[in-house]
Amino acid sequence: MEVKSVNFKPRMTVPSVTDKYWVHTSCGGLNECIQISNGSCLPNCVGYAWGRFYEITGERPKLSRANAEMWYGYTADGYKRSSTPAIGAIACWSKGVVGNGDDGAGHVAVVERIEANGDIVTSNSAYDGTRFYTQTYKKSAGYSFGAYKFQGFILPPCQIKDTTPAMTSKPAASTAFKVGDVVDFTGSTHYTSSTGTRGTAAKPGKAKITAIATGTKQPYHIVHADDTGNVYGWVNETDIGNTSKKKSYNIGDVVQFSGKTQYVSSTASAGLAAKPGAAKITAIAAGAKHPYHVVHTDGKSNVYGWVNAEDI
Repeated sequence: MEVKSVNFKPRMTVPSVTDKYWVHTSCGGLNECIQISNGSCLPNCVGYAWGRFYEITGERPKLSRANAEMWYGYTADGYKRSSTPAIGAIACWSKGVVGNGDDGAGHVAVVERIEANGDIVTSNSAYDGTRFYTQTYKKSAGYSFGAYKFQGFILPPCQIKDTTPAMTSKPAASTAFKVGDVVDFTGSTHYTSSTGTRGTAAKPGKAKITAIATGTKQPYHIVHADDTGNVYGWVNETDIGNTSKKKSYNIGDVVQFSGKTQYVSSTASAGLAAKPGAAKITAIAAGAKHPYHVVHTDGKSNVYGWVNAEDI
């Protein structure tokens, strides 16, 4: 039998709420997984992967619609299994004892890109959480993460033609971040999901990006990387900056002070406690140990002294 060939385009952005692949059949869509709300099968990793497989192959999936950790063992679907990643394949994980929903239901995601080192870039959804996000899983970790044990890949029943332009043909924007990057969080609010409307207070500071939901309201999930901040959630793109990028400032510039120490001089050894927040540069001592003198401009901070370059 001749294998069908399909053109493949990676999905790196959230599907429309009216996209038929993620709208339940009872509401005029194509998805047969559990309906979450308002006719949508999202947010839910099972509903997402089932719909994405439909979108890729162009035909109704024979996949399981049970908990994610049950998918890999459901060979009645007739699809091939593999331990090697493939574009368009479904990656499967278990959590706890397979079949025991009380200790976790597992996870499924769709392989959108395979990196040169074997890492996989996937599209995902999370039940009772984020409607859509992208995540990179490491080959060096056997694709497992946290308490989730990798089971294997369910391969699409067709030949995939990747129509994605070569990465070198269109360089990524200089402001782009990836999972694992340590950034400066300069905001004051974090959210429980990438589409949340109500946030809670968070302190600025260094943080690591742990997940990305491209195209959403709060596209970066970050976790504080030092004692200065307490951020642990989804944040606005405008509230993070590149901590490794060398910056040039002038007197009068208003910056985000993210440190916790200020000094009485640009060469002082002993420092004094200071709270992070917006501050104005009032003097510069180029080449000095603490080259910027800053003064707080709001009630959140109390900084009034010389500070380190990496703290602004």
